[in-house]
Amino acid sequence: MRRAWPELATPEQNAVPWRFLEMYYPLRYENLIREASDKKRLDPYLVMALIRQESAFNPNAKSWVGATGLMQIMPATGQELGDRVYGKFSTSRLADPEVNVELGTRYLRQVIDLFDGNVELALAGYNGGPYRIRRWRQQNPSQPLDEFIEGMPLSETRGYVKRITLLRTSYQELYGSRANSPGVPSPASWSTGSPDSRSIRPNRPAISSNEMDRSIQPIGDSFPHRLGISLDSLSNQRLRPNGGEAGALLGLLSARCDVATISGTF
Repeated sequence: MRRAWPELATPEQNAVPWRFLEMYYPLRYENLIREASDKKRLDPYLVMALIRQESAFNPNAKSWVGATGLMQIMPATGQELGDRVYGKFSTSRLADPEVNVELGTRYLRQVIDLFDGNVELALAGYNGGPYRIRRWRQQNPSQPLDEFIEGMPLSETRGYVKRITLLRTSYQELYGSRANSPGVPSPASWSTGSPDSRSIRPNRPAISSNEMDRSIQPIGDSFPHRLGISLDSLSNQRLRPNGGEAGALLGLLSARCDVATISGTF
């Protein structure tokens, strides 16, 4: 799709028609995400961005290392968190959107708290392993944050932080007007860190350091294509109620780029 609309994922993406923005930034399970984010004092648009990057909102997504579901939780982490939340837990439940978002947002909250509310470091930890990132940060505590991020030896993690930051901004711009709808958590309830986390955080991490570092593995921006998600399937899913509109949109896309060359390159 970006071959047809290179403005996507850039500051110029407002020039892209709304329907194509919706396809590039899909949103499912919105109420579930907002409710879980509110309970964990998380920015819901950050969670939406993370899910978009990790699984493209496919609840059955599974990486080659076993990370599963919307927020790509590793089985060991899912087992540990699931046992705490649900009692006896089966990792097969990680494909359940409600379970995955509950455990994934719980884990994200823990990682953010580990970095005293710093979202950029938390994102780096979510991708590259929180205890690894914390060790590196402790070795360079006075280094400006942007320089530290750029200097991390994990190139994929550097890109991941930037990517999620951009996606988060885009999701807020696209879907932020819904924040005033009845029953939707208000921004005032979001928290980047626990105000009293230092006093209430247990001496032992909620997840062991080895499991934390292995817990969630990166997928990468090509993941929708690897899942077999194509422009055609997205158009059918999101525009099925109005076939004429779907045809018009695909015609518009065809005018900019040969659809055959971009199908599957979401």
